[in-house]
Amino acid sequence: MGTRLYFNMAEHTTISAKVPALMRELGDAGRPGYSARNRQAQQAQVKTVLDTPVMSAARGQDSRSSQLPESWTVLEVEEWLRKIRCGECCATFRDNGIDGIALSGLHRMTTDPSYLHEALTQDLGITQLGQRLRLIEELHRIF
Repeated sequence: MGTRLYFNMAEHTTISAKVPALMRELGDAGRPGYSARNRQAQQAQVKTVLDTPVMSAARGQDSRSSQLPESWTVLEVEEWLRKIRCGECCATFRDNGIDGIALSGLHRMTTDPSYLHEALTQDLGITQLGQRLRLIEELHRIF
């Protein structure tokens, strides 16, 4: 990253041409209003979900190794379901091989709520509206 920070600042055309690439390189840290506190709060929220004994044991390692929901195993998804009070869905999710990547796909389906409700009801057998709504809300929280 450091080499891209050095450019001729004497010409205003050079600066305006280089700033967009620099902002992309810096990512969130370059956005106005972003602070290290924002990143720490986001990481703490993910860590809270992951810091359970079952999830640590399922990974067989330190609980910080699998922080992104997309990288969760089927066992970690089951632990998450229990945490959000949807433990009745564990067998269905396990039987359908719903891991972190599949959860991400479910989250993308939230752009069409009627299709998502239909898929949850017919494909996964989640007939209780409260469970479907809780699951959808929690998907929004983790993604």
